[in-house]
Parts: sequence; C-alpha cells; structure tokens
Amino acid sequence: MVPHGDPDKFGKAVHLKDIHLEKGMQCVDCHFDSDSHGNGKLYGETRNAVEIDCIDCTVPSGAWRHF
Repeated sequence: MVPHGDPDKFGKAVHLKDIHLEKGMQCVDCHFDSDSHGNGKLYGETRNAVEIDCIDCTVPSGAWRHF
C-alpha cells in the first residue's frame, strides 16, 4: 500500500491492464447496444448482462481467434 502522504504516490499507483486493451480493442468490440442500454432484465452483476462470452473470441488454449 502506498501511503497517502507519499509525494511519489502517483508513480507507484497500480494500473490494472486488461488483455482486451493490450490487444487494441475498444469497449464497443464486446459491449453491444443492449449492453449499454439494457434489455429490460435485471442482472446480479454487470458482466452477466454482456451478450458475448469469452469463448466467442478465444479458444481453450487461450489464443485469440483472428476474424
């Protein structure tokens, strides 16, 4: 944990990277119209409302499919 008073705290902050961002993807590559505006259903957590699943773009080995 970085102390609040540390003058270098912003240089030490954790920046979480995501494989999607590292591959140059944008939010709209996975989040379609109903993900943004809803489909009339309530979900327990946000990721349950996303139409696409990881398996749609990746194969079991973890490699990315090329479209």
